[in-house]
Amino acid sequence: MEQVRERYRQYRWRIWLGLGLLLLLLGGGAISLVRRQRQNQAADQSLLEATAAGTSGAVATSTTDASVAAESSGATTKPSGADKQAAVIYAEIKGAVQRPDVYRFKSDQRVIDLLERAGGLTKDGDDRTINLASPLTDGLSIYVPTKAEVAQSGGPELSGQSAGSTTSTSPAEGAGDQVDLNHADAATLQTISGIGPKKAEDIIAYREQAGGFKSVDELTQVSGIGDKTLAKIRDRLCVR
Repeated sequence: MEQVRERYRQYRWRIWLGLGLLLLLLGGGAISLVRRQRQNQAADQSLLEATAAGTSGAVATSTTDASVAAESSGATTKPSGADKQAAVIYAEIKGAVQRPDVYRFKSDQRVIDLLERAGGLTKDGDDRTINLASPLTDGLSIYVPTKAEVAQSGGPELSGQSAGSTTSTSPAEGAGDQVDLNHADAATLQTISGIGPKKAEDIIAYREQAGGFKSVDELTQVSGIGDKTLAKIRDRLCVR
């Protein structure tokens, strides 16, 4: 035991020096490790911030591009007021149909659609003189004649019409044709200027009661039709 103490006295300065160096090395290593960890943390934080900033910018750019594209598309496809107005038209059909009237349509429809809306032909209606494939136009008016009117005019002459025409070739509307007071129906009589639904019914009632008209002048016997009215429409009338 005494020898150990003696050796400690001889070498104690070396022991303390070694311990000091060891502590110095350990302290320096710890400090270096802490610095390295802080540097790594700072680098990681910078990388995260840069990544986040890049992602946010890409999202913002994508959103902006999408908004611009949507606005551009909307500006291109948004219909103007003139287009909306042009897409709606009104067309009239009268004569030998179930429901003569003025109907509202889109501009891409045809005469056959107008005829269907009117309930189709009456039992004596004849559409052979009408171009059912013709497109509807705003303000169009179509008269559908009866079979008797078509026969009286010499038969259908649709082949003589131009493409797309919807003008009827019935005797009531043909240039120079006259309306026979003894055979015309109410719809045909109404094609004469000044003859409305009520007068047309009165003419037919008088014709049935009197057994037919013997002359055009006899029309003045119908209530509401005087000499002045007859003078205006005489060239459109005949008695057969």
